[in-house]
Amino acid sequence: MERGDWARKTLSHTPEAPAVARHMTEMVLNEWHVDAATADAVLLVTSELVTNAVTHAEPPVVLSLCLQHHGWSVWVGVTDGGPARGDGPDPRTAARGEDEYGRGLCIVDALADARGTLSHVVAVTHWARLTVGSDAA
Repeated sequence: MERGDWARKTLSHTPEAPAVARHMTEMVLNEWHVDAATADAVLLVTSELVTNAVTHAEPPVVLSLCLQHHGWSVWVGVTDGGPARGDGPDPRTAARGEDEYGRGLCIVDALADARGTLSHVVAVTHWARLTVGSDAA
């Protein structure tokens, strides 16, 4: 893991990846003195984005975090190898209330100030930006 005002870690493309990502993110946010409410939201967003990458995309999975001093926000990016083939239901279809899965991006939308996707030649980065509370260093 590399650190500073940013951190990056390649994760295994396994069901354990979201837990590893949460642990790494928690350590980094503590180091950056991010307030508890923002940290909780960032941890949930990180978990959802990494879970989506492991569940719906090809490897690799790379988690990137950046403390943005202009506007005091945390940027979370999860880069993966792009959509897996034959992945199941169309991800553009909204989850219904009785569905067990499919709410991840709705959660991200509710918590993040902004969310988007960056397409690269052989990868895709799904990102979210969350404003940091008043305790940031």
